[in-house]
Amino acid sequence: RDLTPERIKYMLDANLNSAFYCASAALAVMRAQKGGLLIHTASMAGRVVGLLSGASYVAAKHGVVAMSHAINMEEFVNGIRSTVLCPGEVATPFEALERTTLP
Repeated sequence: RDLTPERIKYMLDANLNSAFYCASAALAVMRAQKGGLLIHTASMAGRVVGLLSGASYVAAKHGVVAMSHAINMEEFVNGIRSTVLCPGEVATPFEALERTTLP
């Protein structure tokens, strides 16, 4: 019910697009050196769909996990590996802050 085009864009930019931009920059260097390891941070929301995290966050984090799998399939010939850390839910004040400051 809280999704707006602005909030969706913010969530995807912060959690998915930023990971792609970082990976793209790092891959250019790693290809030249013929090796490297990318370590991404996603969330358990990137592995398990649930109501708590919200649709846009779950979609973004699933995207990060899928990106890492695709990088492994595409870049193994260049000696590049990719992995994702998926921490679980933690109690932080972020949820309250997010509700008051996001567009």
